[in-house]
Formats: sequence, structure tokens, C-alpha cells
Amino acid sequence: MTGPSASPRSTRKAKTRATTLKNDELAASKLRRRDQLTVAALRLFSERAYDEVSIDDIANEAGVAHGLLSYYFGGKRGVYVAALQMVHADLEALTRPLRSDGDVAAQIKGMARRHFEYFRAHPQVMLGLLVSAPRDRETRAIAESAQVSGARELLALLGCPVVLRRCWRSRCGAAWGSCTTSRCIG
Repeated sequence: MTGPSASPRSTRKAKTRATTLKNDELAASKLRRRDQLTVAALRLFSERAYDEVSIDDIANEAGVAHGLLSYYFGGKRGVYVAALQMVHADLEALTRPLRSDGDVAAQIKGMARRHFEYFRAHPQVMLGLLVSAPRDRETRAIAESAQVSGARELLALLGCPVVLRRCWRSRCGAAWGSCTTSRCIG
């Protein structure tokens, strides 16, 4: 009850619930706006190279003021990294083996097909990952995480008990699983 005969305590509870609802709606709205910007950026980065996409292009694609990019991501670089993280999440979901594909061989073919179909739809993102990964720590980490995730799924499907190890940030240049120094095992 929140009318004139309501107790101060019940009025406070009602106001607290209303404030919580408003805060939840605001947080959801911010998340939707951030996702909207990330999807717009991914669409553009899938069509054109990173250097050919401007903040204004992304804002126009998303239908928002370009200041929101700075607010949510700190600039073009931040939204690019968010788009790559979205790609990684998509690839993790798409490259999981599906029993509905059939036997093990068909599941492997399904994983590969979905992987290549994704990059056919987003060619510039794949090129961006390949070009920027060797020299940029953040994008390299995203690319390596996607590679390890896919390799683990494939090895699990094949029943291989191999633990993947990678030289940490390529400090010694060792191949997968060959580095045994304590500073490199990741």
C-alpha cells in the first residue's frame, strides 16, 4: 500500500523497488546500446579494413551520435576490440561439435564448415585478426584464445588427452606444447 494510510516503511520499500527497476532498465538499455554499437562496428569491419572505417561511419551505421563510441569504448580501437571479442564468442559457439552433424568425421566437417562460413560473412575481420595479431597484445590474445578453444574442441572430439601449452606471448618462440620452461608455460 502506498496511499495516505501507508506506513513510511512500506512507502520506502515501494520506492526502493521502483528505483531498482529503473536501474535494471537503465543497465539493460546501456547493454543494448553497447551491443548495437559493437554489431554496427563488426558489420563495417567485416566489409572494410580497420583504417578505412571511421568513428563517424560506425556512429552512422548504428544511428547514434559519435560521442557514444567514446563513452562506451574510449574510441575506435575499443569498439574494434569489442567486435573481435564478439567474433571470438561467435566462433566458440559455432565451432563446437554438434552431435546432430552425425559421426565424428561429420562433426569435424561441420565445425570446419561453420568456421569458414562465418569468415566468409566477415572477411575483413579475419584479415584484421591475422594482420594485427602478431604486433598487438590485445588482439593477439583474442586470436590465441580462439585458436586454443577450437583446438581443444577438436582434440576432445578425437579423444586426444593432449593438454595444449603455448609459449607465453611467444617469448621463446616454441611451438605448441614444446616449451617446458617455467616462464613460458601458459
